[in-house]
Amino acid sequence: MKMDKLDLQILAELDTSARSSMKNIADSVSASREVVNYRIKNLEKRGVIRGYHALFNFSKMGYLIFRADIRFKNMSSETENKMEEFLENSKSASAIMKTENVWDMTVMYMTRDFSEFREEWDRFERRFKSNIMEKNHAVVYEIVYHGRGYLGKSGWKKHIGISAREKIDSTDIELMKILSGNAREPLVKIAEKLSMTAANVSYRMKRLEDMGVILCYRADLDLRKLGMKYYKVGIELEKKDNEGSLREFISSHPNITYEDMTIGGSNIEFDLEVESEYRFKEIVDEIKKILGSDILYIRYCRSRDIPKMRYFPEMDRADENFKEHPEEPKVS
Repeated sequence: MKMDKLDLQILAELDTSARSSMKNIADSVSASREVVNYRIKNLEKRGVIRGYHALFNFSKMGYLIFRADIRFKNMSSETENKMEEFLENSKSASAIMKTENVWDMTVMYMTRDFSEFREEWDRFERRFKSNIMEKNHAVVYEIVYHGRGYLGKSGWKKHIGISAREKIDSTDIELMKILSGNAREPLVKIAEKLSMTAANVSYRMKRLEDMGVILCYRADLDLRKLGMKYYKVGIELEKKDNEGSLREFISSHPNITYEDMTIGGSNIEFDLEVESEYRFKEIVDEIKKILGSDILYIRYCRSRDIPKMRYFPEMDRADENFKEHPEEPKVS
């Protein structure tokens, strides 16, 4: 889908700061508010922007992230659809990625402890055991989110890692649910939904940001309409002499959008968004030159589809992890 430099500049702003005002975005891209507003609405209409969501540090809400990589056997289209439906109805499965190459599917789970993940996986495996040739489970203990540097704005990063749980109440939960569904929802509308003042909504948002529970607000972009392909890469190292140089390469590369640190996965894991398979292989060749004989192997999967992506865990006011605040300061 054809887009010009201004479209890409606007997407870069929304990629890392989706709640920015039209004025702030307009100032950043040197265009009028009217032009920016028109461009954003057009990008939404064309489906390049599918929505907006808040990015949360789940560990500060008492949640762990687990990943299940699955290789199929005896799989028909009908059975695969039933598997997707089963996972879409799971409260713990936060993301489903259909892939090709090493694995056929990757599922991300958000649970409060290992036993909850084990129970959820056992339920899935009992149903589809005859279709699972191979599986691998990993605990994701840190994620580094990178801004999409290929849109023209580099250097932005946010970290999710194991952290102490913060005290948040049922109103916080409802607020975060709203922001996970539409991070650009105006304060006045959020206030109406929560039956409180816009000033108190702003106060709560600022407090959650200061605690590091809310990390930022991002646009949800359709990569296919951007002309980009999505790869997940895992590198196992024979030795680590050049690992530091590779980490620097990953940290600064404009096409690398995530880094995962895991127990049970590869030594180094990251996600790439590139315009072609040829460009992907060029980047892999660059990595091979950096690591030399350090490499044991490089594995990768290419995304075919992402049928489910939920940005906030299923929770309600009865969740034992959450307690009500003392009454917040009166803000008029």
